Amino acid sequence: MKNLSELKLNAHRFQWSMLQNTWFDSVPEFLSAFRPVSRVQTQKLAFTTIKNGISTESWTDFPKAKNLSIKALENGDYIVEFIGETEKHCSLTYLLKPITAFKAA
Repeated sequence: MKNLSELKLNAHRFQWSMLQNTWFDSVPEFLSAFRPVSRVQTQKLAFTTIKNGISTESWTDFPKAKNLSIKALENGDYIVEFIGETEKHCSLTYLLKPITAFKAA
């Protein structure tokens, strides 16, 4: 994956773990857990999130293409960063692991 268009097309092929959110000093466990993508829309995507034993959908907006950084790792994982444009918009960093990595484990 190299750009926003490819990320939108392939988001569901990965489980996502939030590594950083500039609104938190440390990322809560329910967000740092690897979560599957449940829905992808033009402007946002939803994760299946389990918080306090309850499964819900949690949404995040896609950034503008210029505010996206995608780094491929040698093991097939990706580091994806949504860069906030202002202090009002948080920056998010995710680790993406292919779903096949979870099925094999």
